[in-house]
Amino acid sequence: MTARNHSWLLAAALMLAMPQAGAQAGAGPLPEGPERSYLMAVGLEEEGKIKDAIRTYRRAAYEGSGAAALRLGEIYDRGIPGVPRDYPESLRWYQRAHELGQRVKGGWGCPPKC
Repeated sequence: MTARNHSWLLAAALMLAMPQAGAQAGAGPLPEGPERSYLMAVGLEEEGKIKDAIRTYRRAAYEGSGAAALRLGEIYDRGIPGVPRDYPESLRWYQRAHELGQRVKGGWGCPPKC
């Protein structure tokens, strides 16, 4: 995970724990819909709750999160502890990520040197 992902996760956790503090600090409300589901999935994955994370990434992708679809493609492409590699499934999620406007390295919608 990148530092950017960790920042979003920390901000989301703080806003969930203290909704008043986030609004007072001018941080704005917690994202809704697919972005919220995606952030929840990132948190679950970091906690090692892989099956729950995948279920939540799927929900976020079906709600329209290209980032969630891309992460599912990566998970199935590379495999992670508890989830074996599944190339056809990874292609399905990479395609969905592309359809949702996500740039996919080495494939759909990405310039040659991506």
